[in-house]
Amino acid sequence: HAHAFDGALLDILLPTIMPLAVLVLATATFGDEIEDRTLPYLVLKPISRLRIVIEKALAAITVSAPIVGFGVLLTWVLIFAGDAGDNTDILIAAMAAVVVGVTIYTCVFQMLSLLIRRAILASILYSLVWESVLGRFIPGLRYLSIRQVVTSVYTSVLDDRRLGTNNAFGTGSALFGAAVVCVIMIALSTWRLRQINIE
Repeated sequence: HAHAFDGALLDILLPTIMPLAVLVLATATFGDEIEDRTLPYLVLKPISRLRIVIEKALAAITVSAPIVGFGVLLTWVLIFAGDAGDNTDILIAAMAAVVVGVTIYTCVFQMLSLLIRRAILASILYSLVWESVLGRFIPGLRYLSIRQVVTSVYTSVLDDRRLGTNNAFGTGSALFGAAVVCVIMIALSTWRLRQINIE
């Protein structure tokens, strides 16, 4: 059962389902404002661009994380059935990976929505090509992949050598990498929001 859940989580839920679920909400944070031409009114408010970016990201994370988490919980319940109580450590590790993954993907897709007009299409291509295909089959690219960070969080929190992946980063490295990516994406989004205001 544990290996079946591990396979479903690492091969389907985290690298494919999670980014696809997050991208709709994350790209809409600013994408809808740009499409509806309401962004100028938003940036005229007497609040910092950084605060706007962070609050919109938090809103997307608050909605996306429970949706993805429910999918993981449902998968866990269906696979473990009567043995669910003995495998709560696997569920906890999976949920930790979901929170980290949703946060990173939200920051990345939100930034794309400010840079690219077709942000949803770009996000889908990124998720399916870079994360699901290239990151899986080209060894060097996994170190530049969100999937690798999320998988590492799952593996290190679970701390079970039979499950996860042997190429995982340690917990500290994975969380540090996640934090760096999020800070860079938020900084880029803030910078871009200031540029849009000037334009």
